[in-house]
Amino acid sequence: MRPTADPPAFTLSFLDPETRPAFLALLADRLAQQITDDSARHLTRLGFRTPAICVSALMYLYRHGPSSLTDLAQAYGQQHQLVTLRIATLEEQGLAIRQPDPKDSRRRLILLTSDGQDEAERLSIHLARMTRALDGLSAQLGADLPALLQSAIDHLHRDPLSRRIDAMATK
Repeated sequence: MRPTADPPAFTLSFLDPETRPAFLALLADRLAQQITDDSARHLTRLGFRTPAICVSALMYLYRHGPSSLTDLAQAYGQQHQLVTLRIATLEEQGLAIRQPDPKDSRRRLILLTSDGQDEAERLSIHLARMTRALDGLSAQLGADLPALLQSAIDHLHRDPLSRRIDAMATK
């Protein structure tokens, strides 16, 4: 079997330089996908059972203990459906289980199994290395990439893109 070639680097070179910034979401999505794909390959190579897209949920449960889907969705600003899929994946891997909340029988709590606890402890070491690797990327770029991305999110939350566009139309 022949090894598959890496896909070509993704750029927006096919766009006019004047309109390229309008496709920032496409670039951000591509960056997120590349980090996720690279992380997934690395996690698999190291023998982790947790899929890359589920690491944040596993680590939340490890750090915060038993939590509801609502807790997880609020913590990550994600829809319940997405969190439900990630928790189902952790359950399939034998890393998490759901149990009734002893304080409220209408709620179910998600908690890590002993395998999930072990996986999270090992992942903690890996995440520290990943952080250092991404710090290196930030240094190469000459910018604190996580801070820059968070700042962009915060600014667009306070003053959404649609409002910015509308303000230009009235000038």
